[in-house]
Amino acid sequence: MRNADTELLFRQDSNFLYVCGVEEHSCEFMFEVGTDESTLVIPDIDDKFPVWHGQPKSKEEWMEQYKVSRVVYHNEIADLLNKMKAENRITRFFILPDPNHDGCPTKEWATTEENSKILKDALFKARAVKTPKEIEIMRQTCKLSGLAHEHLMRNCKIGLKESHLESLFLHYTSWRGARQQAYVPIVGTGTNGAILHYNKNNATINDGDLIVVDAGCEHQGYASDITRTFPGNGKFSEQQKIVYTIVLNAQKKLIESIAPGVVYSDLYKKAQNELLGGLIQAGFIINCDVATAISKQLLLIFMPHGLGHLLGLDVHDVSIYPQTPLIPGMIVTIEPGIYFNKFLINRSINDPNVNTFLNIPKLLECNNFGGIRIEDDVLVTETGFECLTSYAPKEIHHIEAIMSGTT
Repeated sequence: MRNADTELLFRQDSNFLYVCGVEEHSCEFMFEVGTDESTLVIPDIDDKFPVWHGQPKSKEEWMEQYKVSRVVYHNEIADLLNKMKAENRITRFFILPDPNHDGCPTKEWATTEENSKILKDALFKARAVKTPKEIEIMRQTCKLSGLAHEHLMRNCKIGLKESHLESLFLHYTSWRGARQQAYVPIVGTGTNGAILHYNKNNATINDGDLIVVDAGCEHQGYASDITRTFPGNGKFSEQQKIVYTIVLNAQKKLIESIAPGVVYSDLYKKAQNELLGGLIQAGFIINCDVATAISKQLLLIFMPHGLGHLLGLDVHDVSIYPQTPLIPGMIVTIEPGIYFNKFLINRSINDPNVNTFLNIPKLLECNNFGGIRIEDDVLVTETGFECLTSYAPKEIHHIEAIMSGTT
């Protein structure tokens, strides 16, 4: 909050949105197992509300919009809960605590930490596997973000600021109905592309720079998460092509490996083999084979992050454990990268445990290279996978054709 007297763009809690679809703030929702009755608790209204916020909806309008059994104001919930208790309709009460809100007046008798954990675990399990309706929404979200990435490539020019590309992405998506972003866009040109969560977005794009753009809009609450890397001048240098091809080939093989039952930790092992093999073949890693490079954890010098995460109502959606098999309906990101981060490179050059395996002169030549990351959102299907972000170009020839204006 910048101050206490401004209206900020509100985004509903993801668990709450999943359960009842209510987008308005300061609401609560109760579902009675057994009777399937639902209660939506809405904010109390005073005479100031219509002046500052417009005419409030009636209870009937709330009921019609969200298809609930009843609607009550906050000042009515205590009486309702106590009435239900007196009628023996409450035998066990499950609440997801909100650290920013203590609106339930009977929490002291209504719930326990165990009950809260049961509800949270059940919600996370449900959210991990998307319904057909959720999948269709995410297809739309990913398509819009993919087209926005292409829009950036078409309009990128030397001399623009990173913030110009950010603003183009925001305009493209919000103009088409996606006002919310899933996260703050990362637009890193040159060496900024090697900073994983860079978001200052204020540097100038110079001739020869690679630009890493990690950006995704949100549509009906559901996130997209796409990263593309492209040359600021529209043409990859030979060195850039070599490194980009290593990442691209690895990413495509990883995506092709996605299927029900695949364990995410095994995908990471495959990423290690592909990326380290490419770095050895390109001459960045020397005096060892892939197995030795893995044992020495050399990939962490060039890719100091995981391979991906679940995607849904949150960009880093409900947890996926490395040993959890993929299930049809899950949507995951696959985002390998190679970075020449000055801090990591310099530290490794001075580390006797690993520097004998590094081609130091070649690494120093890449001091201003930056980084490359390619990220797609992938649906696990019954028979394999569906890439939801194919509208974002990633082949070298396609990117260069778009940026030259020939396609």
